[in-house]
Amino acid sequence: MSISGFLRRRFAPLGVLVLLTALVAPVASAASTTLCTRYAGCASTGRGDGGYGANSGTRHWGMDPGHNCTNYAAYRLQRNGANAGYLQGHGMAYEWGPRASQYGVPVNSTPAVGAIAWWGANSGGSGSSGHVAYVEEVGPGYIVVSEDNWGGEFHWKKMMPGGYYPTGFIHFKDRGQRDVTGDGRAGQHRSDRFRPHRGTCPRRRHRLLDLVLPLGNRRGVQRRP
Repeated sequence: MSISGFLRRRFAPLGVLVLLTALVAPVASAASTTLCTRYAGCASTGRGDGGYGANSGTRHWGMDPGHNCTNYAAYRLQRNGANAGYLQGHGMAYEWGPRASQYGVPVNSTPAVGAIAWWGANSGGSGSSGHVAYVEEVGPGYIVVSEDNWGGEFHWKKMMPGGYYPTGFIHFKDRGQRDVTGDGRAGQHRSDRFRPHRGTCPRRRHRLLDLVLPLGNRRGVQRRP
């Protein structure tokens, strides 16, 4: 028997075992754990709906009532004091990110409690309508969201990057974040202040600043003492 034939006969069973193990092993990167289901079920574990269950029959910012992710997210934002009335007529969840960007609301990859987790169309298993959820907790390497699904149920879920994970996070008015614009739009974080948004040009500093700042301090050049 040749050496190659001996090796094939010797290690073939091992290869089959490795293949079977790979097929049945869970995919860690796609981790998403449901912590509770339904309004009453979640409330019994100390995970509430912010009162949405009793107010789900009302349209919030024109969203369809009932089990609907956008109506739930709008309700939670209103409870936080946000006023994003410009979302009326944009009931598809995938529209929320671009629409918020048009109004100067930061949309980025950084989660925050009180932010809206946002899925684009056909992103992360969301389907063609996209999806939105409310960020309840942010921890090292994970987030916890509450969500209400169209035609489905209310849930709290723990998610880690990979697989079913948001496209981004919309910071309409995070917990403790002051509404500085006067129309319900949350003030931008410092790191995003001059960040270009989809469909817009980078913001430029007003020319008046160049007139009042000393010449030597323009463009970061320090003057000698």
